[in-house]
Amino acid sequence: MITDLEGKEYMIDYDKGAIPLYHGKLFPEMPKNVLDESKMSLWNLSLEIHTGRFFQFFLGNLYIVLVPLSGLVAIMVVLSGYLLWRKKFRKTAIHNSTNV
Repeated sequence: MITDLEGKEYMIDYDKGAIPLYHGKLFPEMPKNVLDESKMSLWNLSLEIHTGRFFQFFLGNLYIVLVPLSGLVAIMVVLSGYLLWRKKFRKTAIHNSTNV
């Protein structure tokens, strides 16, 4: 969902494009010069980056492990942050309970 500068909302659908919500103003058409000069759509570029295929030119066939590895790294970062926070919180809770 996006909102234009006038505050009108549009729902973006893969098949139907930009659909106006609660108003009749249509979404502007893509300028012809942009369509003619574009080699790849933004949607396809985003999909290539999301799936990791964008990095195939320098990783070769190992690009396929990029997405799972980045997921594992993200899980490790979140888990280590939680454990460090919990360790600090427990010290504070134990310290406060002994002073009561």
